Amino acid sequence: MLILDATNKSLQIKLSGAGVIPFTTHYADITTTAFTPASADGYTSGGTPVAIVAAPAGSTQRQVKAITVLNTTAGTLSVYIELVDNTAIYRMVGPAIAAGEMLQYIDTNGWNVMTSDGIIKMG
Repeated sequence: MLILDATNKSLQIKLSGAGVIPFTTHYADITTTAFTPASADGYTSGGTPVAIVAAPAGSTQRQVKAITVLNTTAGTLSVYIELVDNTAIYRMVGPAIAAGEMLQYIDTNGWNVMTSDGIIKMG
C-alpha cells in the first residue's frame, strides 16, 4: 500500500523521453472521522514531472489504491513514478513499457507491466 501521510508528500510521473500518455489514479483520504474515495486523471508531459496524486490535507492519510499508465505512443518509454517528500525525490518504479503496454499499481498486488494482450510481463 502506498500511503501519503504528510502535507508535503505527493506522487509524480515523468517519462524517459518525449511523449504524452494518459494516467489515472484512485485513492482514499482517511481521517479520524471519514473515509473519502477519490480519483484523478491526466496526461504526462515527457521528461517534465507531473503530479499524479497530490499531497493530503493536514490530519489526513491518503491511501493510494491504484495507478494506471497506458503507453499510447508508437515507441518504448521508461515511465518513472516518484515519491516527492518535501524537496527529496525517491524513484519508486521506472520500467520501460512498449507501445500498447500498461504500467499498473494495485494496492493488493503491487506494480506490474501488462502487454497489450493483458499478459503480465513484469510483476
